[in-house]
Amino acid sequence: MDYKFQRELRLLGKKDFDRVFEKAFRVTSKGFTMLARLNAQPFPRLGLVIAKKNVKLANQRNLIKRLIREKFRLNQYLLDNYDLVILTRSEIRSMERENIAADLTKLFDRFFKYEKNPDISDKNLPKNT
Repeated sequence: MDYKFQRELRLLGKKDFDRVFEKAFRVTSKGFTMLARLNAQPFPRLGLVIAKKNVKLANQRNLIKRLIREKFRLNQYLLDNYDLVILTRSEIRSMERENIAADLTKLFDRFFKYEKNPDISDKNLPKNT
């Protein structure tokens, strides 16, 4: 198994992001919102939306991006073929690094709970958690 975060595992274009925003199921935690939608690829892909409005300093935004990418990289073989977009929420401002990492773990655990549910499909999307 190769745990690299290669270019093919990233959502890069506007069309890719729009496709996920258009019709996705949502999983939330204190600091993050994850939007997920099945894709036609044989692997998962990740897109990040780290708003300057929520995280003012560039070094803090970069830290958050590194933590998210690392969590994705280590879990990529458990994610099947989903396009994931992770957004920050305003509550992220008051969180410390350890809390951010724990919150990401909680977010991915919630995603796995929904992802394993056979009732979830593009036609039968759950409400906000």
